[in-house]
Amino acid sequence: MRLLKRSSLIFCWLCFMAGTANAKSLSIACAANFTSAMKELVEVYEKETGVNVTCSFGSTGMLYGQIKNGAPYDLFFAADTKRPHLLFDEGKAFAPAIYARGHIVAWSASTELVSMPNWKEAVLSEAARRITIANPKTAPYGLQAEEALIATKFICQHQAETRLW
Repeated sequence: MRLLKRSSLIFCWLCFMAGTANAKSLSIACAANFTSAMKELVEVYEKETGVNVTCSFGSTGMLYGQIKNGAPYDLFFAADTKRPHLLFDEGKAFAPAIYARGHIVAWSASTELVSMPNWKEAVLSEAARRITIANPKTAPYGLQAEEALIATKFICQHQAETRLW
């Protein structure tokens, strides 16, 4: 609930800063990993302001490409800081602001793996038969997970590049 309140305040502030707080409509490009939270924020924002909000959800890279090529979004909620900074550097956006921070989580249904002292030992354990991560090409947290697996020597750079694991 605290995160929703904080996100609501940030969302309203960003809408105001985008110069659309008094507009009749608002167009948002939003990273797919923030879809459910954005839908909740939009519902509250529309109810409180009467402004109609249209959202387009997709990968940050795809949305970045659309904006770079002239897509008329008022706000861009990205899953990373790289693309918003590129748009800013290209003169296509105001300075980016961080609206949320994520954490990588290791999860397992296996009590044997969960009882391990840390995720590295769990990943390297014989009990870990399959590891799944988000696509490193489209999800920043997938890239971070892949980098962590390379650092633990669970996979090598070649495997990561060719997706052999």
